[in-house]
Amino acid sequence: MKQRAYSYVRFSRARQADGDSLRRQMRLAVEYAERHGLELDNSLTFQDLGLSAYHGANVTDGRLGDFRKAVENGMVPAGSFLLVENLDRVSRQSARRAVRTLEDICELGVTVVTLLDGKVYTAESLDGFDFIFSVLLFMRAHDESELKSIRSKCAWQGKRERIRDKPLTAKCPSWLRLIDGKFEVIPERAAIVRRIFDEFLSGHGKTAILQRLNREGVPVISRASLWNMSYIASILSNGTAAGIMTPHIYEQVGTKIYRVPLAPIKGYYPAVIPQKRYDRVQQILSVTKQGRRPYTKCQNILARTAKCSICGATMARIKSRPPKLPYLICLNATNGMDCKGTKISSQRLASVFLNVLHESLFNFPDKNELATSVAQRLLDERRKLKKLKAEQASILREIEAVANSDDTLSGILTRRLLKRGQEIKTIEQEIYRLVIEHKETSPNMVDVIRKEFIAEMNGELPRPEQLNLLIRALFSRVELHIEATQNVRFVARYKAGPVLECHYDDSSYQWRYLE
Repeated sequence: MKQRAYSYVRFSRARQADGDSLRRQMRLAVEYAERHGLELDNSLTFQDLGLSAYHGANVTDGRLGDFRKAVENGMVPAGSFLLVENLDRVSRQSARRAVRTLEDICELGVTVVTLLDGKVYTAESLDGFDFIFSVLLFMRAHDESELKSIRSKCAWQGKRERIRDKPLTAKCPSWLRLIDGKFEVIPERAAIVRRIFDEFLSGHGKTAILQRLNREGVPVISRASLWNMSYIASILSNGTAAGIMTPHIYEQVGTKIYRVPLAPIKGYYPAVIPQKRYDRVQQILSVTKQGRRPYTKCQNILARTAKCSICGATMARIKSRPPKLPYLICLNATNGMDCKGTKISSQRLASVFLNVLHESLFNFPDKNELATSVAQRLLDERRKLKKLKAEQASILREIEAVANSDDTLSGILTRRLLKRGQEIKTIEQEIYRLVIEHKETSPNMVDVIRKEFIAEMNGELPRPEQLNLLIRALFSRVELHIEATQNVRFVARYKAGPVLECHYDDSSYQWRYLE
């Protein structure tokens, strides 16, 4: 009785089904089975068409994983052959993970054959040189996939240099139009965009803005028939109103394809709002993502900011029945955890905190020195990034020059290229962090928040929810030290800047900035 053989076919892109890949892989399997007297079992088909093996999805979610299960439950008999075009059809994961996949299949009693070179892998052969050989092949397959990703990103670097003079496409935000190769602002539509930013910065949430625009019959500037939440959110957050374009590339992870943003390009579009207003909106949006929606009813100005000095847990506002007043208390203490935190009057704390904040903002330490330090670090990291990207482009050119003549040198250069890619990713993350820190340490940003705070305090009825938003924008946490029932100390830590300390009791308070 002939031994059974099964064909495994895989390619990454669905559009490859229109080409020769499927027919070629099937033909190779048929020819091998005929030459070696194997019975090619076509009653079970194992094909992953349009599925990448880079993250192992063909094993976890695909038909290669189904083949392994079929062997385990006896549907595919032990001693069968698995015919694949080459090892990169099995996996393009890192060599360590890819070899493990091959070993798992072979240890089930299956012989794996790579049809292009006729190489045979068994559990026994993988104990010897075949193990090293398979590692080298899997390393090459993984590196090739990494190389494709890097080439795609490098291609964008070249485009970035050209798009300053000429737009890539006619596609643009709905308040712009392309005339004679240049973007022009549509005044009446840009005015609506400015209104959305103005209302958001005035304390109106996205829902309120949406409802008002529809209620007033303001012309919709998108293709929709009515204003909708996703479009309002997009206008506020994606940067196009400030002239920023963010290119994207597509990366497949498992069975899903993700849209991955690259570095933003400032000045690509004409800006219809100032950069400072856009930055302020992003700061508010980043705060509101942490929990409470921005303008829902809030009675505690220190919500999500006040922390217990003993255990670090959140201090929650507890309502009391009249005539008792609401108070703050450590959540761990109320939940019976090991914390001896006591309660503190919510109204007295709010009153003192607002007075201290009002006074301290007028005596805010000079942040120019701090901002300058951050700016210098940012400049240094950007110089490093520029140098690494130049090296990356140079290595890529070297690889392309020797790709078909020297496999050893090509492999060495590819390793170097991948290392540069990791270094670039690390520096880009650090630059992103420093950009945020630079904005937060900017004297201009403090001035903006201070003006908003003063305007809110001078209003007819200060809104706790708006005050909470401003406090959360300024401080990372406010630690409450309850030294006695009527004697309290709080330490408010700015996100980027000094530490504010205050002692108070029923009748007075004293504050200072700590070194």
